[in-house]
Amino acid sequence: MMQSKNLQQGFTLIEMLVALALGALMMTGIAASFSAMTQTQSLTRDYEQIQETLRFTTSLISRSLRTAEELVNEPDDNAPTDANQFSVRRVGDDERRSCNGQTPDAEFYETYYQPAGTNQLACRVSRVEGTQQSWEGEEVIAYGISSFNLTCLAYSHEDEQRNTDYDACSDVDPAQVIAVKFMLTFDSSEFRRLESYPEHRFIATLRSRLRECANNGC
Repeated sequence: MMQSKNLQQGFTLIEMLVALALGALMMTGIAASFSAMTQTQSLTRDYEQIQETLRFTTSLISRSLRTAEELVNEPDDNAPTDANQFSVRRVGDDERRSCNGQTPDAEFYETYYQPAGTNQLACRVSRVEGTQQSWEGEEVIAYGISSFNLTCLAYSHEDEQRNTDYDACSDVDPAQVIAVKFMLTFDSSEFRRLESYPEHRFIATLRSRLRECANNGC
């Protein structure tokens, strides 16, 4: 009587090598796709952070100038308005917050500047006169800023004013300034994944000063 035999045949060496090679190729492709997705997500986060910084900073500075009485050289803290910082005088109002989130109840100065040796943009709030107040203080409003530059536009009765009329703020009487042009440059060490490090320009107008100059002269 003949007995049937179960024959079991395994993979040959060549088949196993081919399977390993195909598996390695698949894993390489998956790893490359994952790396590309991670880089894309990181790049997206960088752009989102830049956009949020621009929205907040532009809104805050524009509001300060829009509600300011005038551009000034802040006397007490030696913070002259120049190419890298500026100060404005504002009137306290319960419905208007200062750049440090407080609600001053008297006239105050706001000074925007870049602390030495940092990539930050900061704002300082101080009283115009009198004793120290609880709403005074400093606040960092943005990170990742490599430079903060500005030029000033002085009021003129003569003709329509153009972009070329903006001058160095140190060369203009602060009391005659009706608009300020800003340029923010982002720090390359903070956003290394970006191919270029964007600059952002915007103009903010001192509405109160513009009306005063137009009606009564500066």
